[in-house]
Amino acid sequence: MPQQVVDLSSNREEIITGVAKSLSRSPQRTLVFRQIYFGKKNAKSVTELMKLTDLPRKRILEEGIKLVKSQIIKQVRVDEEIGYEKLSHIAAHKEQILRLTETPSKISQIATKRNPMPREIIQVKLPRDRTKTEHITIDDIDLVFP
Repeated sequence: MPQQVVDLSSNREEIITGVAKSLSRSPQRTLVFRQIYFGKKNAKSVTELMKLTDLPRKRILEEGIKLVKSQIIKQVRVDEEIGYEKLSHIAAHKEQILRLTETPSKISQIATKRNPMPREIIQVKLPRDRTKTEHITIDDIDLVFP
């Protein structure tokens, strides 16, 4: 079976914004996420989540599988039934993720590898009389190969 490799330290912002985007699309998914990551208990069964969220079993399973496929939680066995477990790298940033789901417009303001945002633009102006430019073509360059 292939081993999943994730570089958590260099992809932190990508992971946080990806989870926040996924959760912001559905209030019920956010509710299930919030209850799974609430408290010290590492894994919660579907029955526990039904009591905590007042959602029907089918809805919890539907939202749970979406979170599992998005690699936001892990599906496990809890007391001989389906349960969901926290992932430590997501749990570490739970508060920031939940804040972003409340205001999705802030997700696009986070600089990531796919959405780099320069903090400051610096313009350098050189006086034209001090620059010496000359138009050349490829034919003007002598290629030397060792």
